[in-house]
This record gives sequence, structure tokens and C-alpha cells, in this order.
Amino acid sequence: MSHPRRRLPRLALVSVLLAAACGGEQVLLPTTPTPVVGPTWYLQAANDTTLPARIAARVIGVVTEATYLDSAQIALDSAGTYEQRYWIRVYLSGTLDRADAVVDRGTWTASLGTYTLTSGLRTRALALTAPDSGRLVSSEPFVTYLTAPLTAGRYGRTRP
Repeated sequence: MSHPRRRLPRLALVSVLLAAACGGEQVLLPTTPTPVVGPTWYLQAANDTTLPARIAARVIGVVTEATYLDSAQIALDSAGTYEQRYWIRVYLSGTLDRADAVVDRGTWTASLGTYTLTSGLRTRALALTAPDSGRLVSSEPFVTYLTAPLTAGRYGRTRP
């Protein structure tokens, strides 16, 4: 067992070497075993269904509304901000009512392996976990009505 005072110089040396390896830039990574900062992540599946996937359905009066998620992507940066883009289609009684392209931006924090993303544009928050370096798992609201369901998403580094 090493003495605590002996570990401190080693930790300082590792920190200096890491800073030198990064060209002197300080790179801030979240406190999670699998960092997700960097290139864009692409949605591979929603609610265990390949895309496009039906993510919500409800009845409004005598009309059935169904929402389909066609695509989504998300990017987190080391400054603690994120940008997400997603594309949905809404059908009313089987007829296409509208197709929306949504851009969302906000901030993220990491704690105990979970990333919490909070929108700066709308009342919306989502949670991401990174079970390994090749995928993210999300729980997020893609639709914005009052009783909107959460969608379980699976993101990867490549487009589906």
C-alpha cells in the first residue's frame, strides 16, 4: 500500500503530462467514466424501434394524433453546452399535418455517470447515460404537450 503523500507527486506529474499532451490546453471532461464530449451523436433507435419510430399518440376530441421521430442528433462541448436537432412528423387521423425540424440548445452537467441536459429555449430537460464509449442512452421528451411521454433513445457515433 502506497503512502498518501507519495501519491500526490505522481498525480501532479500525470496532470502535467496530460496538459502537455493536449498542447497546453486545458480540456474539461465531465465526472463520468465515459466522456461524451466531442463529435456529434446520432439517434439509432427510439423506444427500441429503428427510425422512423412512433414516439407518441393521443386522442384530441375525435382526432387521433400520432408523432413519428425521423432523426435526431446531439453534440456536447467542453464548455458545458449542447445542441440537439431532431425531425418529427405529426399525423392527424392518418393524414400528415406537419413536419417539424427542431433545434434545441442549453447546458449540461454530469453527476454519477448521468448527464442532465437543460434547455435554454423551452421547458425541457433530458438525461443521458453512456454505458460504453460507443453509445448513449437517453430519456427525453421530443413532444411538448402537457402529458408528453418520455422517449428512450439510443445514440451512436455513426448515422443510422
